[in-house]
Amino acid sequence: MTTKQQRLIPLVFLIIILGSLVGGLVWHEQNTDHSGWQEKDGIRYYQDFHGDPVSGWMDLPDGRYYFQADGTPSHGWQTIDGTTYYFDSDGIMLTGWQTIDGDTCYFGGNGAMVTGWLWLSEGRYYLKDGALLTGWQELDGKRCYFGADGLAADGFTQIGGDNYFFVDGYLATGLTEIDGQLWYFGQDGKQYSGWLEEEGGRRYFSSQGPMLTGWQDMEDGKRLFDDSGYMKTGWYEEGEYRYYFKEDGLMAVSPTKIDGRTHYFSPKGMEVILVNGLNPLPEDFALDEWKIDDTHTVDKRCYPALRQMLDDCKAAGITYEINSGYRTHYTQTAILEYRTREYMKTYDLDFRAARDKALETVAVPGTSEHELGLAVDLLGDEADAWFAQHCWEYGFILRYTADKESITGITDEPWHFRYVGK
Repeated sequence: MTTKQQRLIPLVFLIIILGSLVGGLVWHEQNTDHSGWQEKDGIRYYQDFHGDPVSGWMDLPDGRYYFQADGTPSHGWQTIDGTTYYFDSDGIMLTGWQTIDGDTCYFGGNGAMVTGWLWLSEGRYYLKDGALLTGWQELDGKRCYFGADGLAADGFTQIGGDNYFFVDGYLATGLTEIDGQLWYFGQDGKQYSGWLEEEGGRRYFSSQGPMLTGWQDMEDGKRLFDDSGYMKTGWYEEGEYRYYFKEDGLMAVSPTKIDGRTHYFSPKGMEVILVNGLNPLPEDFALDEWKIDDTHTVDKRCYPALRQMLDDCKAAGITYEINSGYRTHYTQTAILEYRTREYMKTYDLDFRAARDKALETVAVPGTSEHELGLAVDLLGDEADAWFAQHCWEYGFILRYTADKESITGITDEPWHFRYVGK
């Protein structure tokens, strides 16, 4: 080995050692984490593991960021891939309710700004161009109302002392069904009460709001409304009873002239066909005969009440006798003729005097309540007393009493009971 070669050996070793040191330094540099915030010339940016500026979305421990190409975080309003976001002064993406430049905004969990309807657990809101609406607003051609907190009115809502109703956030107007009942709201949305004139008739809405149906006791009297809420006028039949409602809808409860003829009604409104010397049996009267026993009949309208009264009298241990029920015109005529002849013979009276005496207890044919089928003669001293005390419970009255003889023209008949309805 020459001297020159001997001198080169240390140099080679030195080069090898230096190369190893440099390689180690490079390896160490390449495997060291350089990620994190950096600042240069007063500008913050974020770099990755290798120390290069990051860009795009990144989740960090304190929140979510969107970095520009130079690694700087986005601030303020940003539109990214067509979606609007907002980043605070630190670059953190905002979510939930936020107040920005005086407007209240809402950002979803993904940071996207919400516009239009927003449904949360407490109710619904509306954000126009991202800003929360309050007060009266018109949306989709319909009116809405939002409270000071932006919550949309829904259901019954009182605003400025007036009642309104909202369906899915929109103001209801006109006829509106609520829980199976009809309410009416004006074109301004205010709840309406009182009379409503329509082509189909008149309806009435109570001060509480719902439209009235069925029988109603009102301040000025009783009225009837059908299932559609329209006020009834004219004749109306329900069960065995007949009622009459005048033009203003009030139920007749006293003598009322209808088509030129006076009709009579009880205080409860049931028509009472008054039959006496001044009021003959109506030509259009129709009878539905019903047997009380093998001998006597009555009008079906009074049979259930009469049957109950007779059964209760019997249950009280009192014996009675049915002397008379419904009479045909022929039978009434025969009774009057028989009584007239009887008085002529018994009291030696001429026909005129005997007939006048007979008329004290027998009605002229066509003017007897028995021809209605709504009157019965019940005999028995105890029975008469019991019936007189209890007949009203079954819709009957003791028709002819001594103190009313000057009015009825009929002598005292403690056995004669007339059905007028319960």
